[in-house]
Amino acid sequence: MARVNFRHIKDRFTHIDATFVSCAVGCDGVTSHYTVSLYPWWEHPAYLDAIKNNRPWRCTASEAAQKELTVYPHSIREVRLSRRSQVIEWGFFKNHPLLWQYEDSGQIYYNSAVPLRQLLEALRDTWPGVPMERIYSWVDPLQDDRPPSCLGTLPMSLFRAAKAFLVRCGVDMFIPKEPTARELPSVLVIDGEDYIIASDFEVDVPQWEHRGEWFHCD
Repeated sequence: MARVNFRHIKDRFTHIDATFVSCAVGCDGVTSHYTVSLYPWWEHPAYLDAIKNNRPWRCTASEAAQKELTVYPHSIREVRLSRRSQVIEWGFFKNHPLLWQYEDSGQIYYNSAVPLRQLLEALRDTWPGVPMERIYSWVDPLQDDRPPSCLGTLPMSLFRAAKAFLVRCGVDMFIPKEPTARELPSVLVIDGEDYIIASDFEVDVPQWEHRGEWFHCD
């Protein structure tokens, strides 16, 4: 196996159709890891040729084609893991709503009326798929939208999106301090629900074999 930083493989392994193998996170005396077993059928030469030529295809690789891929998180900050037998999709991110709490923050005071409902819709559209509850935890949808008031203390990502919207609406604002960029941890999000937040990740990537009989173009 070759252990590499996650940045080198984050676009290679996303929809992985993997079998969960094991994990150990934050256990004394045990190196933290998250291991799955998979076969990257999307890298098979016959698949690439079928896609290039718009031909039907099917993968018939058996479990014998699978090998273990292991993620090693460093300096874990936060974990949410549930019991699962499969991992269909995962992704490594440096910019994600789960990391908002680690960003620098700033406040926006407004001195003219704010279209609060439209602002919340704009924030939702900026991060499709993010539960509104996560946005509501920073921007209260029930707050008084009559000036003068404060929109809240917002992490930099939300701050910038909210400020841009309010500028477009011509809202008169007062900003005591703009949030600044800071070095953030990274997050591995597993099937949209589970996650590991850590300072960095390394991944042991095996060498897979791509046999001709494991793939067929009809």
